[in-house]
Amino acid sequence: MTENIKKLIDEISLLINNNDLELAKTKTIKIISSNPSTDIFYNILGIIYLKLKIYPDAIENFKKAIKNNNKFISAIINLGIAYQEVNKIPQAIEVYNKAIHINPSMYEVHNDIGLMYRKENNYELAITHFKKSLEIKNDYDKGYFNLATTYKKLNDLDQSLIYFNKTIEINPNNNGAYFEIAEVYRKQKKFDEAFKFYDLSKNEKTLYKTLQCCFEEGSKEKYLKQLKNIIKIDPNDRRIASLASFAAQQLNIENIYPFCPNPINFIYKSTIDNHIKNSNSFINNLLTELSDQDFNWEPKGRTTIKGFTTKDLSCSELPNIKRLENIIFKELSNYYDHHKDENINFIINKPKKYKFVCWSNRLKKEGYNMPHMHPSGWVSGVFYLKIPSKIKGDEAGIQFHLDGDDFISNSKEKLPIKKISPNIGDIVLFPSSLFHSTVPFSSNEERVCIAFDICNAE
Repeated sequence: MTENIKKLIDEISLLINNNDLELAKTKTIKIISSNPSTDIFYNILGIIYLKLKIYPDAIENFKKAIKNNNKFISAIINLGIAYQEVNKIPQAIEVYNKAIHINPSMYEVHNDIGLMYRKENNYELAITHFKKSLEIKNDYDKGYFNLATTYKKLNDLDQSLIYFNKTIEINPNNNGAYFEIAEVYRKQKKFDEAFKFYDLSKNEKTLYKTLQCCFEEGSKEKYLKQLKNIIKIDPNDRRIASLASFAAQQLNIENIYPFCPNPINFIYKSTIDNHIKNSNSFINNLLTELSDQDFNWEPKGRTTIKGFTTKDLSCSELPNIKRLENIIFKELSNYYDHHKDENINFIINKPKKYKFVCWSNRLKKEGYNMPHMHPSGWVSGVFYLKIPSKIKGDEAGIQFHLDGDDFISNSKEKLPIKKISPNIGDIVLFPSSLFHSTVPFSSNEERVCIAFDICNAE
């Protein structure tokens, strides 16, 4: 590599590190135009497109780099990353295997392949690659952690404990492993051990999970004592509010957690037609805006099954999203007015300053959202843009319920549930602590909505 090439690489790398990606792209394209046989600068251009989230162009340039140098490990791995970003898992695995063929000692690549196989529910091959990563580097804590979480998914709790303990033996600062150990002990009903490891984990869910232990242990007195202690620390935690509503129903006791004791009573439905005369035009314009956004298929850490989800759109400066935000805040005012006489924290302690966060979901045939609640929101909601027309019963609807997460029902009494079959243009608001899910549909149409959280910004 000549000094001039090194200088150009350093110059562009500095631009990338300073997030001046457009200038970095322009300079790199200019270099490539005079040297189309380069591999390094195609790889750099691919990295720039990867950072810009322009994945097709990233993939194209990584392929060009590899065509010019078929043993260019960095470009091969970057191509695998790009495929992962667009959820092309088989292609990513194929590319990573090529990298391993060139350099068999890359334990981190084996780990990444294991994660992808696990995402595809191929646990046998996932375990094979995690173990291979550990054969290469026997003190690789991430490999032990991923092996442990895979065994946990398979409900082999004893095996998972072995590998979680190995994780913290290598890396005592891996708080995630402490939390997962606590979760295993809770599932094994070893509640004293679970309490100990929840505390060690320093996890934001610690209070929530210790309360869950008290409930699952079956002692009403112990549960209420823990809940009263938590109320003194944080009376508005949405996770704890969700569990407290469920536990009160199960134990047949009053819900003393003050955030929103009976959240199903606070579901509210309105329509965009109350604010816009030509709502069809507004909805079509919004759908056009959304068509230019990045939708990811079943994104990791989200609840979408057989569907696409965007990232946060609230900072996208899309004019119709902003218009929708203003309408939703008008509805929020109506919502609070409707419940103004309620003496609960959800109403009387409502934030003085809000942050609006929104994203879009596009569900395909048999798509749905798993039961979930929104711990960072105060009020959550949905605005409906498309509803399948060929549906039966409550298909494609939204349903609200007290059970979620991995709550265990101890009561023979049927849990309350409320279902809404929305129309295009409907706006639904509800407490962020309330578990909800969507009903799958069998038609070949799409269900498109914008989900949102109205968060405390104080």
